[in-house]
Amino acid sequence: MLQATIKTQYLREMVNAIAAVVTEFRLHVQEDGIRMAAVNSQNITMVSVALKKGAFKSFTATPGELGLDTSNVKAILVSLPDALVDLEATGNDEIQFDCTSPDTVQLDSHQYILKTLVTASIRSDPNPPTLALDATLAVPSDSLLAALTAASHHTDKVVMVLSKEDQVFSLSGSGDGIKVRLQGPASPVKVTARSLYSLDLLLDLVKAIPKGETVNIAFAEDHPVKLTYSIADGHGEVIYLQAPRIETK
Repeated sequence: MLQATIKTQYLREMVNAIAAVVTEFRLHVQEDGIRMAAVNSQNITMVSVALKKGAFKSFTATPGELGLDTSNVKAILVSLPDALVDLEATGNDEIQFDCTSPDTVQLDSHQYILKTLVTASIRSDPNPPTLALDATLAVPSDSLLAALTAASHHTDKVVMVLSKEDQVFSLSGSGDGIKVRLQGPASPVKVTARSLYSLDLLLDLVKAIPKGETVNIAFAEDHPVKLTYSIADGHGEVIYLQAPRIETK
C-alpha cells in the first residue's frame, strides 16, 4: 500500500495538527499523497490535513486506508531523531517506521512497528460544509497564539471581530470581573463581522501551528471560523473549522 521516505518533522507537523482535534483517524493513502479529515466528538471542530507527493523524498503508493491512534503515532515521532524516516505499510494491519540517526552513535537505527486500528471502528470522514466566510485576514501564528493565551487567563470564550470602519482585528472576552480586549491593525478590511468561539478549543488548534507560519483566518457573523496554514515547507496544508458559540441575548 505505501512505501515512502519523508522528513520526520513533516510528519510531526501533520500529526500535531490532527492531535489537537481527535484521538484516532483514517489515513487515506493515494497515488498523489496522503490525507485525512475528522471531526471531534462534540461535532464542534473539524480538521483536514493533506501532504502532497512532493513532501516525500520517495513515494510509492496504491490507494488504501490505515486506521491510526493519534497518541501512538505522536509518541513514535517524538522518539525519532530529526532525520529521514522510511514508512512501509504492505497491508492495512500495521505500519513500520525506520529511521537512522544522523549523529554518530552506537545505537543509531530506530524501528517502530505500529499496529493499526480497524477503520470500520473509526468515525467516518465528515463532509465539509459549504460556507460563505467573507471576513478574511492573515495573522502570524506567534501573534495569534500570544493573544489567545493572554485572553485564556481571564475567559473561556472569545469574541472575534473584524472591523471595516476601524480597519482592526480584535479578540475580547470577560470573566471574574475582568474584561480583556486585544486588537491590532488589519488591512484591507472589506467587511465587518463578529462571532463568538470557545477559547479553549481555539487555543488547542493554534498551539499546534508551527512557529513562524502565517495563519489565514476566515469567518462571518455567527458562522464557523476557518484557519488555514501550510506545513512541510509548503508541500502540505491544514484546515481547521470551529463552530461558533451561540450568544444569549
